[in-house]
Amino acid sequence: YIKYIIYTKYSDDRAPEYQIRTDIVIDDIGKKKIRKKALFSCGKKHIQNHKKIYEQLNEIYSKENEVLINKCKITEQGLEVEYVEGKTLEDLLDKCLSKDDIIGFTGIFSRFLEIVNMQCKDKMFVLTERFKEIFGEIEFSYEQKAAEFCDIDMIFENFICKDNGEWVIIDYEWTFECLIPIKFVVFRSLFYYFNK
Repeated sequence: YIKYIIYTKYSDDRAPEYQIRTDIVIDDIGKKKIRKKALFSCGKKHIQNHKKIYEQLNEIYSKENEVLINKCKITEQGLEVEYVEGKTLEDLLDKCLSKDDIIGFTGIFSRFLEIVNMQCKDKMFVLTERFKEIFGEIEFSYEQKAAEFCDIDMIFENFICKDNGEWVIIDYEWTFECLIPIKFVVFRSLFYYFNK
């Protein structure tokens, strides 16, 4: 039962099958939760796919004690996602830069690279029809390590760093089941960070 909504965001600048509404709500016992629902019936599959993504990412990271995947469950209203308290990775990196703490920044960024690379399983990128359908044609002058189940949205604001040292990946909506060069994920994270 929802007592009240404290935040709402419409992601309506996407193709209709990916348009969603995200609410942060307070339930009847005072606990924060995140609810996501499709704006159109054609988007229900996208919402329901979150559970499968959660399970597969959780399998990838289950051996890593300090990396968690934000829990979710399918409900009648759509998707319910755990609300996680902590600082974003973006906040931690900003703090290092504001203090000219290059060693701290490098340490955090190195840990981030380790986490991103855990998606790789000794695969090399091969251009597939599914990749072309999503990203278009691309060529590389040398071989690229790739992940065949890949969360491309591992931007720094999608990591919550808890006080106990755990890192939680909170938004894994853009995870694809096709070979994706892992350096693209890293590039994308840096691109959004430095252009924000």
